[in-house]
Amino acid sequence: MQENARGTVMKTSFATIAATILCVSIATITFAHLFFVRNSIKRQDSADTYLAAHIRNTLVSKLAEPLVVSRSLARDEFLIDFLKNESELKNDEETMKSYLSRIKNEFDYAQMTLVSGATRRYYRDDGVHKIVNPENDAHDTWFANFSNGSVRQFSEVYVAKDSESSTMYFNVRVEDSGGAFLGVIAPSLSVSNIISFIRGLEKQYGVKINLVNENGVVKLGSNFEDFGIASLSYLIPTVGRNGEFHRTQYGRGGFAVTNYVEEFGWWFVIRREKAWDGFSRTSFYVFAMFVMIFGLVALFMAHRNGTARKHTFSGNEGEVDSLTGLPNRNFFKDMFGERGVFNTTRYRCLAVFDIDYFKEANDNLNGDEALISVVKNMLRLLNDRGMALRWGGDEFLVLFELPMDSAYAVCRQFVKNVEAERLVTVSVGLTEVRISDTIKKNYYRAAQLCYLVKEMGGNGVKKG
Repeated sequence: MQENARGTVMKTSFATIAATILCVSIATITFAHLFFVRNSIKRQDSADTYLAAHIRNTLVSKLAEPLVVSRSLARDEFLIDFLKNESELKNDEETMKSYLSRIKNEFDYAQMTLVSGATRRYYRDDGVHKIVNPENDAHDTWFANFSNGSVRQFSEVYVAKDSESSTMYFNVRVEDSGGAFLGVIAPSLSVSNIISFIRGLEKQYGVKINLVNENGVVKLGSNFEDFGIASLSYLIPTVGRNGEFHRTQYGRGGFAVTNYVEEFGWWFVIRREKAWDGFSRTSFYVFAMFVMIFGLVALFMAHRNGTARKHTFSGNEGEVDSLTGLPNRNFFKDMFGERGVFNTTRYRCLAVFDIDYFKEANDNLNGDEALISVVKNMLRLLNDRGMALRWGGDEFLVLFELPMDSAYAVCRQFVKNVEAERLVTVSVGLTEVRISDTIKKNYYRAAQLCYLVKEMGGNGVKKG
């Protein structure tokens, strides 16, 4: 009896010692890595900022060249005399066409344009394009800002269907010696050339480069598909338009640096994701072992708690649907605020679905049981890759963190699974989230697609 008791005590002591050693080891590894990370960041901070400043100056110098030329042309005596005496000149269209063509060819611009303040003729290097009409044409409202003196220069990107047809133009106000408005001169650069230049810088320095507006929406970068759609608002500081560079941690040990570019009214952003630069391979493996142990414990605990708890939602009483346990429309409004726009790029697709012929199903079956069954089917497929909400009645909204093809595959499987249970069927409308649109517009696109499926008999998915 005593021998057994002693063995038990020894086993207990050994287990305690082993657990203590493990905890101390994990704590030591954790603090050691924290120390290395902090020191690595401190050493890299200055180097990253200098790199960002160099890339920023290289890019801005490239883009500012047409702006400098445009300002110089705005003081050209020939151009000023032409605009003053335009109505008295013969062959004025050919004269300006020749003038603009010469400048375009000399500087290799995509296009040269001049808009007359007196006649509102829109001259281009290939002839007169149109008569500007800011009162009746929304595309020409920019001209009114120049004519009334509220704007002296303005740069913008015209995004066409492809990068080859897209341009970045640099408008500058032309005045006489007394400051009276005469017109607007503007050279344009090819967006495809700008993209190639940015890609060259990215390849050379191993970074991602963007110019974004004050709302964080991408204006320029190496990926044409991001223009006017993608957002980096989470990296834009609320203050600091005084030339300072702002450095923050980004990605896996990487960094992001931002700087306000006064010439264009945009923010310059560079990013780099690094994987434990500065660490030895041995220390990385030790750290990976710690992560593995932690992950196994977490998986074990998650398995014990069961998968049913994965989708449990905790919120204020007025933000939770009592039947399904899903967040409701009130939670959605609180999450995205009163402006009614998506404030995150996390969600890439939005789906609206509801139950086909729900009134009949509610009369002949248990309506609550059908709703709960449908919700469970969606949550199993969603698998923490998005969020489902009960929008009202038998209508639900799903925000996917997946690209369109993957979200569409989930929705198709969802329709099949619901049909297989032989209780009800569902109609689904799926659309890509456009952060440049309001939430209401995104919702209506998906809802219209859902209603189109219902009009065709239901039990299906339509994307668009």
